[in-house]
Amino acid sequence: GRGWTLSGSLQWSAFRQILDFRFIDPYFAYIGQEPLTLAFTGYNTQRYFIDFSRNSTGGDVTVGYPIGRPLRFLTRRLIDEAPVSAMPYIPDFENFQLFLTATAERVEIAEQSFSVRLLGLSANVPRYTTSLRGSFIFDQRNNRLFPSQGYFLQAQAEVASPYLGSGLLPPAESNLKSTLEKSDVLQDSLSWLKTTGRPTSFTRLSVTARAYYLFDELLPLKGVVAKGNLEVGALLTNDPTLVFERYFLGGFNTLRGFRFRGVGPNASPSGIVLGGESMLRGSLEYRYPLVSQTRPGSYDKLEMFRVHFFLDAGV
Repeated sequence: GRGWTLSGSLQWSAFRQILDFRFIDPYFAYIGQEPLTLAFTGYNTQRYFIDFSRNSTGGDVTVGYPIGRPLRFLTRRLIDEAPVSAMPYIPDFENFQLFLTATAERVEIAEQSFSVRLLGLSANVPRYTTSLRGSFIFDQRNNRLFPSQGYFLQAQAEVASPYLGSGLLPPAESNLKSTLEKSDVLQDSLSWLKTTGRPTSFTRLSVTARAYYLFDELLPLKGVVAKGNLEVGALLTNDPTLVFERYFLGGFNTLRGFRFRGVGPNASPSGIVLGGESMLRGSLEYRYPLVSQTRPGSYDKLEMFRVHFFLDAGV
């Protein structure tokens, strides 16, 4: 009855291994009349790129707060008078939220090809990140899992700096390794501890926009949904070895039909994919539920099988 969410997952495939857990309390406290959301996440992941793998362990703490209530008057009259078909697209500022996230993460890349070492990309050197991220989210979708109307807007800014704590972590790991090496029992289990760690420093900016339209009023075929998606991202850093923070397109989540994480600038003459410091991606998609089932006691339909037509583009 408190609305808490406790979740965990284990994913194991040729592209990634992920172990994570999350706890969310959407009513942790009240500030004024609005609830404050509190969330914790912990994870250990290994993601495989073409020329290297990215191993990371970390966690984050997120607080969220709805900030749109004072702006409700701007569209309240439109919402009251609008036809049903237009309702999902008139901004309801109660869906406007601010999230702040603090992250601590240890990342280490392992070379899959010798080119990674030749390019000086700091393979097998732990990199520590402590960052603060602010997110403005306007979520006006009619369904979080299978949206058919409305839109989703998100703008994020993340700053990672040694002054947020990561500058203290490399010497801490080095001291821990030196202390544990004095024990003969632990000698064989300390290979993951290193004395060469470094803090990271970067700024990441991103914008995401998605829109959905249901064609039930225009087509005799019911359930056809159009989805438009646009994503823009930029990584600002003076560190050329931060390859694991760059953007890689290609694969089923970005540019379908291209090699998984294979789209990005290449380093000549080796041909290693280094990823980009900026990214622009867009897609247009149509979907139709081949098999759907109405939930008991609800008018919502659960789409069990769907067919998709899509056009992806990115750089």
